[in-house]
Amino acid sequence: MLEPRIAKGPSRLSFPILVLAFFVSSCHSADAPDFEQGVKRINGTKLFYRAIGEGEPLVIAHGGPGMDQNYLLPQMEELAKQHRLIFYDQRGTGGSSPEIDPSAITIERFVDDLNEIRKAFDIEKMNLLGHSWGGLLSMYYATTHPDKMKTLILANTMPATSEFWASFAENLNRNRKPADSLALSEIAASEEFAAKSPAALRNYWQIFFRSYFYDQSLSYSLNLEQTKTTWANGDAVSNLLWEDRLEDFDIYDQLASVSCPTLIVHGDFDPVPLKYAQEIHETIANSQLVILENSGHFSYIETPAEFYSAVTDFLKNGHD
Repeated sequence: MLEPRIAKGPSRLSFPILVLAFFVSSCHSADAPDFEQGVKRINGTKLFYRAIGEGEPLVIAHGGPGMDQNYLLPQMEELAKQHRLIFYDQRGTGGSSPEIDPSAITIERFVDDLNEIRKAFDIEKMNLLGHSWGGLLSMYYATTHPDKMKTLILANTMPATSEFWASFAENLNRNRKPADSLALSEIAASEEFAAKSPAALRNYWQIFFRSYFYDQSLSYSLNLEQTKTTWANGDAVSNLLWEDRLEDFDIYDQLASVSCPTLIVHGDFDPVPLKYAQEIHETIANSQLVILENSGHFSYIETPAEFYSAVTDFLKNGHD
């Protein structure tokens, strides 16, 4: 197990950036690598995907649960300079089938969906990057399909235990400004929010996610133009997974069996306490931990140079 590496982040807060639009026509920059999009029939449903760039495939599992891939774009396209990135929308979100079968919203089904995505793209051994909840999903995958893993990248991951929920909530509350708490209450009480107006929901989450950032102005560069399906189904997907497993879990014993080269990237200001990333690092023998300074939960936005350098160096050299 290698010692943690600390990557220096910005020494002062930067200026706000404008909100980035989401759909392919707007989130895919003019000079970005070529891409394809479509649906794959997976386990009785259709999962929407985007494949961007060329080279060895890197499958990316988005966070949430209940969000879709759009919040990772366009920033994550940076990795397409060296790899074929494969994004997909998890069940009930994004461009995937909007119908929700409650019996199919389980950790096991989501893990199986990920395995079928691997097969659909003819990948024998997978390079897998999971962000936030996608990191936990990726850990579940790596413990159940170890022979199908080439490398594992955990970016600002959820921990390997539900023990973190209380400290996570405390950090969010401490980081949240009183004015933001008031604004969230007012939006949540509005008719537009109750009717799931996309504008009201987007406004709510844009404010909500400020406390996930070291530089809170950067929440406005987080792409939250989610699809209608995501806005409609996000809570249901999240709640069903919570009931299935997320309220109470601990996978450290299983995680100790992960043998593929693993990179853990975590911000020192992430509301998910750093100690949980360190514990994952201590549990997975063949792992590296990179700590990004002055960086929160969306480190690919807040400290992009350090984040992409860590990931690309690992994929190029870290598992030779």
